[in-house]
Amino acid sequence: PSLAASSAGIAPSDEETRALRQQGQDQLTGGDAQGAASSSSRAAVNELLKVAIANMAQGKLDEADKDLAQARERGPKEPLVYYNTAILRLKQGRTDDAINEFEASFMAGFSHFDKLAQDRDLDALRETPRFAALVKQYDTQAR
Repeated sequence: PSLAASSAGIAPSDEETRALRQQGQDQLTGGDAQGAASSSSRAAVNELLKVAIANMAQGKLDEADKDLAQARERGPKEPLVYYNTAILRLKQGRTDDAINEFEASFMAGFSHFDKLAQDRDLDALRETPRFAALVKQYDTQAR
């Protein structure tokens, strides 16, 4: 899936969200209510992530926190929910919590390590031994 990176996190692309909505509609039309619910829920998670990232970019950290909590409820296994929560925790000065969220993201299947290198929010964290070890461990697995 393509992603849109910003200085406030990583969001799924509009194309991916539209595709999920269409997939949900097609599944519903085809009688696959469970599949339709899953696709629609993933599209909703994508929308919540975009709103959370916009709120972070505007410094509205409490609102972003609420958006990410809703996204986590709907998509508890979505790596980008954990990733963007980690970015929020960094912005809140909660480094240990941020590293825990990054680890959860990596364990959930985060695979966009190329974006990590470009994310300026992580500059201070890159030198942290625990974070560096996590990236090394999971990035190696992703290749």
